[in-house]
Amino acid sequence: MLSFYNSARSCIDTFPKNLEELAIKHGQDLSKFWISPVLSYLIEEKINDPKYIDGKLNKTSNVYGFNLRRRNGQRAAQKLLSAIKKIHASKHLTIDKLDIVAHSMGYAYALGMVDILKGKVPLGRFYIIAPENAEAGEINLNDFEEVWQYGANLGEPNADPLNQQDGVAPQTSVKGLREIKNPILEKRGRAFIPDGEPKGFLQSHSIGNYKWIFKRVKDAPGYVKPRN
Repeated sequence: MLSFYNSARSCIDTFPKNLEELAIKHGQDLSKFWISPVLSYLIEEKINDPKYIDGKLNKTSNVYGFNLRRRNGQRAAQKLLSAIKKIHASKHLTIDKLDIVAHSMGYAYALGMVDILKGKVPLGRFYIIAPENAEAGEINLNDFEEVWQYGANLGEPNADPLNQQDGVAPQTSVKGLREIKNPILEKRGRAFIPDGEPKGFLQSHSIGNYKWIFKRVKDAPGYVKPRN
């Protein structure tokens, strides 16, 4: 938690428009007005890490946590599969295609569900929004019709400055997407937050700021094609 806090204070802009980011950036400074100077100094000394002075995102890969969420997804998929079979047996229904939308830590959870569902349920498109620790997960891109990752452009050429990057889940590429040469033709790739959309340590991660994915034009990376 301290590493997240230090990362946030070091990367958030001096005067962010987002109130939550503003509170993180200057909350400790404001606390000096209502707690004793000695206590404030002790807190400041405890939470400030010199490694973050020049701005740094916490990019340490949490493989254990990722795999734990994936196992939880596997258990959930077993229950879902059982429920689907019961419904279909009683109503003589079949699943056409299952599209999956995952956000943040839900990416690991979704991969766990895919582990169980693939081969039993037809998989369609996989829309991955601001995934947490994406590089930690094994995925077979060929299990899906399309795979699109949406988020900040950390590590890319001409990347946005740190104060506009996703600090909750610093973005890395889903395995295999970096090697895609023609995203439009292969229907796999990444779409980055466009200029003019909210960007920031928290804003670049918030699911409420991803309505822009539905504005993508046809033949643009990440275009969401409506199901009939």
